[in-house]
Amino acid sequence: MITARHGRNLLAGVLAALLAATAGGAQASGPAPDVYLSLRGVDGDRTIEVGEPLFVAVRLEVPFESKAAIALRPASGTWADAVEVVITGTGETIRAKAAFKPDEAATTLTEESSAAGEWRFESTATGRLTPGAGTVQARLVMRGGGGWTGTAASEAVPLRIVAPGQSPARALQRLIAQASEALATGAPEAAARLLDAVLATQPDHPRLLALRAIASAQGGDLRAAQTCVDRATALEIEAQNVHPSSELARLRQQLLVARLTPGAQSPNPPAWTKLPASVRPPSSPPPPKTAVAPSPAGSPAVGISPAVTAAPPPASAPPPTPLQAPAAPAGSSVPPGRLVPAAELDDAKVRADAAGQWATTARAGSQYSSPTYGAAKATGAPDVAVPGNSPDAWCPGSQNGGTDWIELGFAKPVRAVGVRVRQNLSPGAIVKVEAIAPDGAAHVWWAGVDPYAGAAREIAWFSVAVPATDYLVARVKLTLNLAAKPDWEQIDAVQLVAAP
Repeated sequence: MITARHGRNLLAGVLAALLAATAGGAQASGPAPDVYLSLRGVDGDRTIEVGEPLFVAVRLEVPFESKAAIALRPASGTWADAVEVVITGTGETIRAKAAFKPDEAATTLTEESSAAGEWRFESTATGRLTPGAGTVQARLVMRGGGGWTGTAASEAVPLRIVAPGQSPARALQRLIAQASEALATGAPEAAARLLDAVLATQPDHPRLLALRAIASAQGGDLRAAQTCVDRATALEIEAQNVHPSSELARLRQQLLVARLTPGAQSPNPPAWTKLPASVRPPSSPPPPKTAVAPSPAGSPAVGISPAVTAAPPPASAPPPTPLQAPAAPAGSSVPPGRLVPAAELDDAKVRADAAGQWATTARAGSQYSSPTYGAAKATGAPDVAVPGNSPDAWCPGSQNGGTDWIELGFAKPVRAVGVRVRQNLSPGAIVKVEAIAPDGAAHVWWAGVDPYAGAAREIAWFSVAVPATDYLVARVKLTLNLAAKPDWEQIDAVQLVAAP
């Protein structure tokens, strides 16, 4: 039986198809861009309250299968004006506003460059929603102009809308979203007052300190901003397992530039820029860092001058001394695996190998965030099109904090001859590979130091080949030495290769 809701969804799909094919003559003129969407500033269950602002990051990329560049040259406005981000299924369809302005009206997508930006659902718009389950989706519609024309859409991301609650976690998320909205709309004083009410009792919350730094900087008080950034950075360094914030790195860089600019520091900043008495400088401010980490899903990207970067720059610090490679378990034989030379690993051939199957489940010792950067992002076929930071790959929860691991499960246990790992950021950190049978027995296939010496932002396959096993392999566990590379490590996909 087709319900009224099903009928509406079917009708919407038909109308979308007709629009893509015929509206304004905008028939697709070539391969459509891939559209990716991720929520910012929400917890892991993708929940917001009625009236809570929501930030959404959208990225446009060339499809992996296509090598051709895609030119986005709108007939009017900018390429960002051709992106529509909507929430549906919650009583009323609401649309987001672009929270940035592109440097150029037109852009060209290539294998090396994507287009990215942030959109904001304002509190006045989300206040019209009713509690329930909805979806967020981004759609690119290009009509006319001198480049690609057609329609491309992201996957619909589930979103749960709830009535305003009283739990501390919900109250803190709402406050962070409201302060971020105030900063993005040019109301730093309102943001400061929201933040100060919480900082008075929680002065050691890095996220709140980062936002307070932005408010003070927008008010011309760079000294107060620097105090917040120094304190937040010291807290993250002290908590060794906490992922350093890309926002703090950007703020440190922006403050450094601002403090060298004559007139940037106001001689008489407004009283509201002054920090609460609870926020004091750390005893030993850490030195500035230039490495930038991936943006966490829980942090709206709001800077002194809001900007969106498609990927972080490479770290400039020298790599730490690598840890010793793990030794084989006592009493075990020498691991049977050998590293497959990179020259034998062609991306297209690996994808097309009928003997390979991609992981279907994953768990890890840590993950940067979830769902973006989570362990589950290492399942399925490769979906990271260009090297470098991507929220569609697994990223550990620490940049160089010892060792970490990820364990991949496969739908069909097989007698195996090897495993292939696709790394999109800082390859060369894998130090051990284990195969796990359905009964849980683990077999070390390889242990050592990965000799990869290429660029940090380069897609590289790591592969271990073994003689055909006489046991079934259901899972593969990879151990990484996070100190082996100065940058963050990320894994896009893992393929188990079955014996003939």
